[in-house]
Amino acid sequence: MTVITRCDNDDTPLRRTYIQRRLGRERRIVGLTVGIYVAARVLIRPGDCVVVEELTYPPAREAFRVAGAEIVTVGLDANGLKVDEL
Repeated sequence: MTVITRCDNDDTPLRRTYIQRRLGRERRIVGLTVGIYVAARVLIRPGDCVVVEELTYPPAREAFRVAGAEIVTVGLDANGLKVDEL
């Protein structure tokens, strides 16, 4: 592991690589969650029905709930969503 001890404005490739590795995964997850939340707020009106699979990403379910959606959970099989459960 590389430890960067200087805190100046030196924008070296080593510093950028370190920061990208340290923050990259967390930033992608936060970005995904914020994107889902924003989309839910724009597209969903209170009382709208949103269908999700049983193994839905929990922050997505929460974003839909906060937007006022009625959440319907549908099971999965080898072919994807069990549409007969709709």
